Amino acid sequence: MYTILAVFSMTRYSPELLQNAVAKARQVDDPEITVLYVTEKKDMEKLKARTGDQGFLGRSSVDRVMHTVLQEHEKLRGERLAEIRRRLGEAGIPHRIYERQGQYSDCVIKEVEGMPYDSVFLPRPSRSFLERLFLGSEVQRVAEYTRREKNSEVNIVE
Repeated sequence: MYTILAVFSMTRYSPELLQNAVAKARQVDDPEITVLYVTEKKDMEKLKARTGDQGFLGRSSVDRVMHTVLQEHEKLRGERLAEIRRRLGEAGIPHRIYERQGQYSDCVIKEVEGMPYDSVFLPRPSRSFLERLFLGSEVQRVAEYTRREKNSEVNIVE
């Protein structure tokens, strides 16, 4: 079996990534695609803190804004996962879909540690070049670990 991992999150999502993973699956014998969708709690906590820092908003206003944002986040997550399921079903490729909550790189590395994937598809980092240079890139850390420790092919997709 040829195992493929396609990784998505709220801030790291690319329709082309799934398209490339499906194209790779069609090139190999006995493929299986695993989709990992990471919900990044850190981003939601930052959003809540930034909303709360706005002095002109009262506590009830912040709560309403956060409730609306979380509802929208959940709606978008559901739509994306439904689209992924639909596209994989149409492609007729065996697949599994997992969701994890936590820091992006930790969740992906944990998944890669637990399963020997032949090919891993990651979205291009959302930070600018300078931000990645000085602050690092979670996608790059995952890619380097996956190549070095698991000897897997890594594909970073726009």
